[in-house]
Amino acid sequence: STVGFSAPFLLTLVGNAAMPQDDPGIGCAANPERGYGFRIFFDWTDSSSVVGIAGYEIFAKRDTSFGFIVNTFTPNSGFTFV
Repeated sequence: STVGFSAPFLLTLVGNAAMPQDDPGIGCAANPERGYGFRIFFDWTDSSSVVGIAGYEIFAKRDTSFGFIVNTFTPNSGFTFV
């Protein structure tokens, strides 16, 4: 049952949003094969539940990929993957 529960709503990285890559300003060391890496900001609305919320499981992958780019748990309603 979903009574007393509000589901999170994604605020950033919606649809086909672009992810800037190879940015020397994010703090990753340069890799001759991969450039400087990337930083992805995920943000969503807070959820609520009558029994409380421990956090959020976040996972993201390309449509054509078997593996995940991100697969983690966070107690906050936002996450930055570098």
